[in-house]
Amino acid sequence: MKLKPLHLPLFVLQLALLALGLLCLVTVNPDGLVKQLVMVVGAVALTLFVSQVRTRVSVELGGVAWAVCAVMLVAVLILGSGKSGVDRWINLPGGYQLQPSEFTKIALIAYLASFFARKGTGYKLWGPIMVIAVSTGLILVAPSTSAAVFVFLLAMGVIFMSGVPMGRILAIALAAGLVAYPAWMWQSTRYGYVADKIANFRLEQNGTIDETAAGYQTRVAKTVIERGGLWGRGPDERKLTVPAQSSDFVVSTLAHTTGLLGITIIFAIYAGILYIGLSTAARVSSATHLEMSERHGAAILTSGATLMIVGQAVINFGVVIGRLPNTGMALPLMSEGGSSLIACAVALGWMHAANAMVSRVSARKVARQLRSGTSSSALRPARAACRRALPKCRTWGAWAFRTSACRPTEPQRFQSCRARAACSRRAARPVTSSRRLRSPRNSWR
Repeated sequence: MKLKPLHLPLFVLQLALLALGLLCLVTVNPDGLVKQLVMVVGAVALTLFVSQVRTRVSVELGGVAWAVCAVMLVAVLILGSGKSGVDRWINLPGGYQLQPSEFTKIALIAYLASFFARKGTGYKLWGPIMVIAVSTGLILVAPSTSAAVFVFLLAMGVIFMSGVPMGRILAIALAAGLVAYPAWMWQSTRYGYVADKIANFRLEQNGTIDETAAGYQTRVAKTVIERGGLWGRGPDERKLTVPAQSSDFVVSTLAHTTGLLGITIIFAIYAGILYIGLSTAARVSSATHLEMSERHGAAILTSGATLMIVGQAVINFGVVIGRLPNTGMALPLMSEGGSSLIACAVALGWMHAANAMVSRVSARKVARQLRSGTSSSALRPARAACRRALPKCRTWGAWAFRTSACRPTEPQRFQSCRARAACSRRAARPVTSSRRLRSPRNSWR
């Protein structure tokens, strides 16, 4: 069995983030390096495994995955552990902990991809609405307000990327807004830390917060970032103690160690992941050699995975620089912990698998489709012309040109190729064949 190719730039970006996360962990907590290194190796192996699984399998298992995560969210209310009555983790042997809300994100993406791949965007959305409501409600009861809000926004982003009309999305958001206010009042009354975070955030914006307040860590984090300077002070330099400096505020540790250079690098890495993810989703959605349901599901998986990773990074950056309240959201692939790392590993595996669907088209299959009804002697001029124009062709159609022929009599087949004009000029010769050419509509099914 031949392995599917990885998206090499994406894999390099993943390894770079993991390496920077380990560097920050060594700086603040050397004792936890071995434990985190085990989880990093497991996450890389999981990415490689998921990349070899067809996206159709992940889409078909979306409903089952969400049901398992829903059971774990209920279990965390009974068996969970945490601080101040906040139960978000399930204890595992070996000192490890499981956070079901992280796995709910990828399970929700898979479920929505399964729903829209089967039903399309014109079907009633009662099923997704119920799944989103149950997921958000169970996370909110735990409680984890920031995770619940992010899960809802992520679901709305996936629905938008699926092609659902904007009017229906706004209707869902309006209904959620009517429910959000009483839920906020209930949680603020039951858990005082939620209201304290908002109050401390307002004091921080006004510059009147003192050192004993819970939100003072944001100001300390900004001071640590400023002291890092342009090139950083290295991992051995002493710095101010920032709460959660290896998890939620890992950016401050990186800034102090590597300076503005390290911050610029991770900004570029997440921007690269955003570009690769969205461009891969666009390529998959326009791949005519795939079935409609398969390419739709793969495109939703890829875009949802991209939104999850980049969205969490943006929120984490906003918290560290004091533009958002402290949410406790981890920085993907860099923060200490295993649940977020595993969820991101699965998301990146989906992106690799989707890219493999369009980067390596079966040469024999395309050649068989293109050769139907055309003699080999009539295809020689087209082959020669398209080989010369091949460097200009950056789409999957280049594989079809290399292995068989470029038919200038059927321009619909290579509309996305930049070399179509050159192919048409150099190979515009009547095809002499006793068999009649099939239409593009039927030949690509």
